[in-house]
Amino acid sequence: MALSRQNRLSSREFPRILRQKNRITNGSITLKWKGTSVNSPRLGIIIPAKKFPKATTRNTLKRRIVEIIRDKLEQIAPRLDILIIVNNSGYTESNQNLITDTGKALDKLKHNIKTQVLNMKSILRYE
Repeated sequence: MALSRQNRLSSREFPRILRQKNRITNGSITLKWKGTSVNSPRLGIIIPAKKFPKATTRNTLKRRIVEIIRDKLEQIAPRLDILIIVNNSGYTESNQNLITDTGKALDKLKHNIKTQVLNMKSILRYE
């Protein structure tokens, strides 16, 4: 089952997020993100055709990633656009590696967002 329209990024919005310096890499999964004014988190997935030449493989990977993230998406941050980039073709064989790397990358993202919020609060407190 696909993500709802409100939780999907259009491909036109990918360059805006790719220009951001915010990056987390875990295994062969890279997350890039940017804050947004939309009230729900939105997700985009990039799977390069050079590394995954068959469209069926790319589509299967996208479905796997969406299933892994669907439950965790609301827990991350409500106003975030997240782009997931898959960098390795090793995920076609093992679903467990994909689950582990994606879960760890999302945990790092959650921690990073909390740290940024705490830093902003401390800066605002001293102004």
